[in-house]
Amino acid sequence: MVKVKGAGEGIVTSTPDAIQYPCDTVVELEAKPAKGSFFKGWDGHLSGIIPKVKLKIDSPKTIWAEFVRVYPLTVSTQGKGLVKRSVVAEEYEAGSTVTLIATPEEGHEFVQWHGAATGTQPVCKLAMNEATAVKAEFRPLPTFTLKVTPTGTGRGVVWPTEQTFWKGSVVDMEAKAADGCVFDGWGGDTDDGLEPVRQVTVNSNLAITAAFNRVEKPHTDIALAFDEVSLLDPKNGEATVFYFTISNQSDRQISLEMPMAGFVTAQGEEIEQLGWAKGMMDGGKGATLRAGTFRKMGLVFDSNRIGYAALGEHLHITLLQNKPMQQLTFSYRCADEDDQVMALVHVSVEPLAGAETSHSAPEASANQAELATRMQLLEKSLQEALSRLNAPATPPPAAAPTQTLPEILAWLCTQISVPVAVLRQKLLPLGLMPSAVMDEVNERAFDVAGEPALEETANNVNVQRGVLLQVLAVW
Repeated sequence: MVKVKGAGEGIVTSTPDAIQYPCDTVVELEAKPAKGSFFKGWDGHLSGIIPKVKLKIDSPKTIWAEFVRVYPLTVSTQGKGLVKRSVVAEEYEAGSTVTLIATPEEGHEFVQWHGAATGTQPVCKLAMNEATAVKAEFRPLPTFTLKVTPTGTGRGVVWPTEQTFWKGSVVDMEAKAADGCVFDGWGGDTDDGLEPVRQVTVNSNLAITAAFNRVEKPHTDIALAFDEVSLLDPKNGEATVFYFTISNQSDRQISLEMPMAGFVTAQGEEIEQLGWAKGMMDGGKGATLRAGTFRKMGLVFDSNRIGYAALGEHLHITLLQNKPMQQLTFSYRCADEDDQVMALVHVSVEPLAGAETSHSAPEASANQAELATRMQLLEKSLQEALSRLNAPATPPPAAAPTQTLPEILAWLCTQISVPVAVLRQKLLPLGLMPSAVMDEVNERAFDVAGEPALEETANNVNVQRGVLLQVLAVW
């Protein structure tokens, strides 16, 4: 027995055609839907969706052929774009749902649906209860100009400079500062920001500025260069260390003191340095750099308060130079949060004489200023002593006057290297030996400067003038 069910129409043919068949006869069945209908599948003693099948009659059989009503869906477009269907077919079963997605070509936008679908959203759903036709309307996008202009006292390169984009385009802007300059942020028709690469959505004509400023670097004997940032014991987060190289660019020895550096967070909180990395230069004890040399140092901060540096955060490092007596301040700013790059943005030099009247200057500055005054008085006394030594006597004495030890030491301050024999000759009238005087002077030098003032090499006495002046200043 073959029966038909469903909302659609159709017939089933049997080959051979009969009501009863001898046992094990093979019968070919074919479901033929009428126009506007669709064969959905077999039921009963037969299953599947293939409309033409063979069935072996080895027992009484009851077969159902299900036909459903279908409707055509016609989709068209106006403008440049295409429409995708959730199910691709020419006809759809009555009551089913089809999802349509309108996709414009580049430089175009979807406007709205027409026909059986309505609205301005590019995605719509259709219930197929009748023959349906829809149209998707597309139109060209308007275009706008994006212009990026460098500003400031420095130089740099920006991209793009001036270019036209479709409305809604997302554009990557990039700013790269030239050597000796620093990028100071975006402005104009965008929010300020220090990210050298950032995105902007073009929905109107935009005029954006990229500020580059020159880093003013006054001539200094001391140079400071950033190396890297690292976390010590990152598991426990104990310390954040900023590593720097400090160099003596002069042709003479320089002694320095370094107050604790200050780190300014993005919220404006200033956090003081905890100490100095072990195995490197300890700025807290002061340091002396010979001419043309460099040393490494690490500034240690509490990583519970400072992890890695965030974009725009600052680090201020102060150095106190003994001669000339001046304060050097180097300011660095985090210019790359991902790679932890600290860029130099400002250098200032201030004479320490002005620190005497400043209540906000560090105590070390006041001490250095006082020492500078005493050294200036000593140099004046030295000049007077030398003028007396060089002035011709009237009438000429029978023998050269004996110099005092301070006068001999003052004379040494004017020398770079002196033969031991010459120094012995000057000390002989006082009953002193060069080795004893050098030991006494160097003992005092280590107390005030941490290094010797006089060194004997190859029958010569080498003089470290800056150290010897500090010794005489407190003699």
